[in-house]
Amino acid sequence: ADRVLHAVQAHNTPFNTGVLRRFNKGFHLAKKLIAEGEIGEPKAAVHFAATNLLHGHIHAIDTLSFLLGDPKVESVRGELFPRDLAIPENRLDKDPNGIFQARFANGVEATSVPAGGWEFEVLGSRGIVRVMENGTRVTLRQAQDARGRMMQDVAVPQPEPHSTTQFCLEDLVDAHEEGRPTLGNIAVTHHLTEVCLAIAESHRRNERITLPLENRSLYVFHV
Repeated sequence: ADRVLHAVQAHNTPFNTGVLRRFNKGFHLAKKLIAEGEIGEPKAAVHFAATNLLHGHIHAIDTLSFLLGDPKVESVRGELFPRDLAIPENRLDKDPNGIFQARFANGVEATSVPAGGWEFEVLGSRGIVRVMENGTRVTLRQAQDARGRMMQDVAVPQPEPHSTTQFCLEDLVDAHEEGRPTLGNIAVTHHLTEVCLAIAESHRRNERITLPLENRSLYVFHV
């Protein structure tokens, strides 16, 4: 991951990967609602699905980060399944399932729930945004009382069907022509890949890991 970062930066290459919820208009709608203060101050974010680490949780962490505006992850606690899984010689030749808790630099606590259908929820001081059905449905609930215990559904326009792959490719072209970073630029991608590896390191050491990750030679297989 470090070598990819250095190579892309050295050649100033526009870079995206296939974390396609970042290029999904439903998630863009949810991000906009959060950024415009529709849920108040974001406090927590949740991903719902059982999945493996590098093939699955990279999508989960990337999406949570995107929804929050890509703040840095400060620390992470993770477990791999089975919980007695060993990482001999700093290497895993398979991609295990796992769970995580991450703290973002803006104070938001993020967590994964190992059940559900790849849904995402951001909870704020005055409301909740949830993205369901792979970005085709977005719900907004807002507090109706001072303590934020009574919530009411608020109608929001739903996203139109579109190709996330096309969006991703168009972003590469636009970034090149406009001289701007891509939505999934190498700095963001490298950082969130490091978060995934920190989950494995947390499991290995049985402790919370502060980023940047000290163990730069940890290997986890990815399809």
